Amino acid sequence: MLAGAALRKTATGWEFASEAALEDFVWDNLQQLSGLIPLKRQYAVKGEICDILALNETRQLVILVLQYLLCQTNN
Repeated sequence: MLAGAALRKTATGWEFASEAALEDFVWDNLQQLSGLIPLKRQYAVKGEICDILALNETRQLVILVLQYLLCQTNN
């Protein structure tokens, strides 16, 4: 699952290289991670952006908004 994921090593572990890398990973593995069926990416509605739209097992719409927090340490 992590093959090809844009990760970087930090002092405390691993993190995605960017929010785009996180979104790519979640999109590529959405069904395996959560059982959701991917529908659309970066969908704009009423001036807001939904990172990922998906459907659950009963075909209800699921909206995912991903947040990426860059952790920096002071060395």
